[in-house]
Amino acid sequence: MKRKIVAGLVLTCTMALVGCSSSGGGAYLYPEYPEYTASDYVTLGDYQNLSVTIEPETEVTEAMLDEQVNLYIAKRMGMTQTKTGTAKDGDYVQVSYTAVLNGEEVAELSSEEDHFQLGSNSMVEGLEEAVVGMNVGDTKEFTITFPENWTPVEYQNQTVDYTLTLEALESYPEVTDNIVNLASNGNYATIEELKQHLREDGESYYQSDYKERLQAAVQGELKEICEVKEIPEELETWYVQIQLASLEDAAEASGVSMEEYLEQNDTSLEEATEQAKEDAQESLQVELIAHAVGEAEEIEVPDSVYETQIAAYAAGYGYEDTDAFLRVYGKSSVRDSIYVQYVLDWVADQATVTEGEPDVSSGVNLETDAATEAETAGE
Repeated sequence: MKRKIVAGLVLTCTMALVGCSSSGGGAYLYPEYPEYTASDYVTLGDYQNLSVTIEPETEVTEAMLDEQVNLYIAKRMGMTQTKTGTAKDGDYVQVSYTAVLNGEEVAELSSEEDHFQLGSNSMVEGLEEAVVGMNVGDTKEFTITFPENWTPVEYQNQTVDYTLTLEALESYPEVTDNIVNLASNGNYATIEELKQHLREDGESYYQSDYKERLQAAVQGELKEICEVKEIPEELETWYVQIQLASLEDAAEASGVSMEEYLEQNDTSLEEATEQAKEDAQESLQVELIAHAVGEAEEIEVPDSVYETQIAAYAAGYGYEDTDAFLRVYGKSSVRDSIYVQYVLDWVADQATVTEGEPDVSSGVNLETDAATEAETAGE
């Protein structure tokens, strides 16, 4: 059972592990967060003068918005298809293809109907290139050797025989204010209204993405320059209890006992416990370092920040009542999550950030990122 992840380092490795339904009826309550002195377990490096390099924040451009408006309309109104013509680089196509490996058809590499743009590099290398020059209705046979970094791994370096048919050439339907109004069920009256919604969601998404990448870089540097001598026993125990509670919740969600759930996953309670202890050694390092920095700098989180963040967490987990949320997740655990993130934000604010070259592919697929949220909100 996958958990909804809300912003915050410790939510990722603690709160996200414990069961809770969207209606706030979690069956397993958090243990209290333990007390310890982090400086007894951590030797700090020069955390006040970190230097990190990350890609700059992605800019939402007019070209991106035009593309996303086209995708938005096409997703609801369909693409315009042409049953004649020759495929060239840049065209949108509909194809069907069969993949054969060692004489047997591979279902997950085959498709009765697939759509993509030639030259977009969205498919395995060689497939888009094979379509260029084909006429609609033509069938072509060719081979592709999958790269060594391909996922799933069983196809890495494997040579696969393809039989592909070009079913149609496609193009976006004409976009007008009336079409936007119709496609959005009246949520957006004009193209500009839809663009503004996509722009706001895109900017919010990429701001969050930039912050997450900065935090990841800062945490990586902290782990490089600081030494965690050991994990406090009481903190490890707390972590293990949360891991096991997560498994209990997953078992309940699957309608089986804990023993049956573990058996289905080819493990035992003893093995799960040992795995949790091993995971704690890695997962809790940044948390310990953050506490050590907080102790050294005497950092305190304002009550207003606690209140705002607790309300955000509760809403993110589907709780209307923050008290109910805190009863399940434990006030001390929630406050610890907020404290750690507050300290890490402080460290990031002190860091020297160098922005490298932007990823030229960044932002291409807003439709599956921010735009998805925008369309959900608008319907």
